[in-house]
Amino acid sequence: MNSALRTQSNDRHWGSYVRDLLKDGGAKKPNGGIDMGDHPPITPCRASDGYLSGDMARVYDLVTRHFIASVSHDAVWQSTRVELALEELGEKGTFTIAAKEMVSPGFLAVMLHKQYGDDRETDGLREEEDEDEKQLPKFSKDEMIPVVVGKNSSRSISSNVSVAEAVTSSRASLQLKELMTTKPSFLSESELISKMEKNCIGTDASISTHIENILKRNYAELITGRKLAPTKLGLVLCQGYHLIDSSLVLPKIRSDIENQCNRIAKGQADKVSFHASFRLIVLVI
Repeated sequence: MNSALRTQSNDRHWGSYVRDLLKDGGAKKPNGGIDMGDHPPITPCRASDGYLSGDMARVYDLVTRHFIASVSHDAVWQSTRVELALEELGEKGTFTIAAKEMVSPGFLAVMLHKQYGDDRETDGLREEEDEDEKQLPKFSKDEMIPVVVGKNSSRSISSNVSVAEAVTSSRASLQLKELMTTKPSFLSESELISKMEKNCIGTDASISTHIENILKRNYAELITGRKLAPTKLGLVLCQGYHLIDSSLVLPKIRSDIENQCNRIAKGQADKVSFHASFRLIVLVI
């Protein structure tokens, strides 16, 4: 790994980052992950030296940045969550605010994550969607904070809540917004891949083929934002499976099949037990 890094140490885009990484002990062993055994990680064998252009240069840039990031330090964030309570409102008077600050960019420095889009699109970070990248004011436990009613509030907050009149001395404003719930968006390709990996469906080499197949068979279509929207044919197919057995359209069924195949490959099971367990499934599929 270090030899592959050295070939990138003079690149004008990420050379200084690589040199600092080599001075700091070189390549870092990635934490976690599963070796699917299909192929070794894609590793750049030499520097581009400006020979590439157009799409070839962009693909090389993406692959090389991912390689360097995979052997870099972790990014470190500090998350802060503050809970505010209006006692007069009881259980309905509890509000929270959360934010995060970057302590160390780690691999994100070479990945240019700000240019590649919002990391919150990935499934692994959905639990932190309410955490904006910003710095919160300093709060103290049991601190009493003056609250003012926001100028744009269209409704009365509550007759039970006393609010501060002096806006200049307040640290918080309170206003109500009426919004309509919206349906969830369709999954993008990257989000679908993350969910497939999470449910052990396919390998790095086969996941793209599975997605390509559902598009070719017109079960789904690619729409704006590289999102996958189910077609009428795909919806009818899923409804049909639901009528037969709802488990047939859940991720677990494919995951179970993959796991059984892996057990056979490792000599932990044979095809007889596999066939007995999944006879109905094989016939339906």
